[in-house]
Amino acid sequence: MSDYLIKLLTEKIINSFPEEEKVIYNYVIQMEDQIAEEVATPAEFMNRLHVESPHKLAAQAFGMTLFELLQTLKQVDEKIAH
Repeated sequence: MSDYLIKLLTEKIINSFPEEEKVIYNYVIQMEDQIAEEVATPAEFMNRLHVESPHKLAAQAFGMTLFELLQTLKQVDEKIAH
């Protein structure tokens, strides 16, 4: 399947989620995508995630602990996979 079709299907699945899950997931994905656009290698990407802690910032933005945010993202990813 093409990347375009995968993206469309993923967006359709995400849009069927409860509003809170949808907003959190899209917020984090946008943060990760921004970092990915700014780096040249996977190692740089991982380093930026470690140094900047965007997931901690996202958790704070939603009034969650980091663990709660990561659990929410894991649940959303599992729903998308099914």
